[in-house]
Amino acid sequence: MEAIQSIRVGPVDYEVVLEPLSEISHRGRSCTGYVSFDGLKIVMATKNPPARLFGIMWHEVVHAIDDLLHVGLEEKQVDQLGYGIMMVLRDNPALRSMPEWEKEVSAG
Repeated sequence: MEAIQSIRVGPVDYEVVLEPLSEISHRGRSCTGYVSFDGLKIVMATKNPPARLFGIMWHEVVHAIDDLLHVGLEEKQVDQLGYGIMMVLRDNPALRSMPEWEKEVSAG
């Protein structure tokens, strides 16, 4: 996974902190990643397989979106959406960058 320094979610920039561990402790629990809303950080344990790390990142991004938009997702829903986004991006590489819709529309 390419090193990402920060992730913007709406108006909020989260610093990405990579911990060279397989699990990290957050609020007395063992986990592979978390969002520090007060510290504006997304922290991830990087001693995981690349596909797992990609899933951890998207899980934490969904938490950040949920917090910004006050959706109120449960942890299982965050898991499901994170992996859903990851699968769509994995299977559709063209979606990894902003499509240039206006070129296709004007050419049609």
